Amino acid sequence: GQIAGLCGTATEDVDDAAAQDRCSSCGQYQGNDHRCPTPAGLPDAAYGDLKGDARVHAMVADLEQSVKSIMESGQLTRWLNAMASNGLQRWSPNNRLLAAMQMLQRGKDLDNLHMMGFRQWEAQGRKVSKGAKAVWILAPITRKVVDEADDGTEVERHRVVGFKSIPVFDISDTHGDPLPPSPAGHQTGTVAPGTLEGLRDRVGTAGYSYEETEIPGFNRAAGTGTYGYTEPATKRIVVDARQTPTEKASTLAHELAHVHCGHVDNLSEYRQHRGRMETEAEMTAYLVNRSRGMAASDAASFSPGYIAGWSKGDPKVMHAAMDTAVRAYNKIMEGSWPEGSQQ
Repeated sequence: GQIAGLCGTATEDVDDAAAQDRCSSCGQYQGNDHRCPTPAGLPDAAYGDLKGDARVHAMVADLEQSVKSIMESGQLTRWLNAMASNGLQRWSPNNRLLAAMQMLQRGKDLDNLHMMGFRQWEAQGRKVSKGAKAVWILAPITRKVVDEADDGTEVERHRVVGFKSIPVFDISDTHGDPLPPSPAGHQTGTVAPGTLEGLRDRVGTAGYSYEETEIPGFNRAAGTGTYGYTEPATKRIVVDARQTPTEKASTLAHELAHVHCGHVDNLSEYRQHRGRMETEAEMTAYLVNRSRGMAASDAASFSPGYIAGWSKGDPKVMHAAMDTAVRAYNKIMEGSWPEGSQQ
């Protein structure tokens, strides 16, 4: 996206025939029996054999190693697909990573993960199957503290002082009543009706106005030029009007991501760290697009090679970027979405 002159949505030229032969999740050539390989070096994630603090320490230590394995394997798209699962909504980035890592080590599919605890499944009319193996995630331990405000008054706050491990189970390990269908799935190949309208609403909630116009230099047929940009000075998000509704939704999700990732707060910071911030915005938009029904091949617009370039393969840098993107995605997905056709 372009923030007061910041970059517009970029595209890459690819060999169409070669792209069709490669899996959109792992990038490898695919045949009839193709299965994405497990990234080399992925932690064992055998948390069920550990207890208490030992389990928590192992889970925290494995998070950075898992990011390193994902980046080196070139399978970021596959993991973002898991993170976009509607059944993990509102989970932290770390818990989504932990859940996906454990499911993959068990040979499970990462698409459409849906996990809850015993009681939550029972509230949905489903029971955990006998012998089911728990997936372990982290829950914060909070303590109530009293801080002094600027005006001298005392304010009660809850501060995170540690973490504990809690068990959850995937829907594949439960039985009972069917869950209500999600308003947006991954089957349609286009974003669900109401997505563009919902994103426009969220632009207003963020304090910006939405505008469609013909942006100079944009060429939809060639896939070149600026698809949209964000202008913090005038609080505007601008999208080229010549795009399809689905393309507009994708561009708007990217620009809204810049706002919720905090990229509009300091333009000099953006110019210094443009690669990281554009990748964070692309990740966020990808998660939104997938959650709202867009096919992986249509939603993907970032390059693993580009990511590897700016991150220099540093898992800490990449982990921080993923954390920022998932938190921005959670913010964008908050609330209800209107029904109806894209306009």
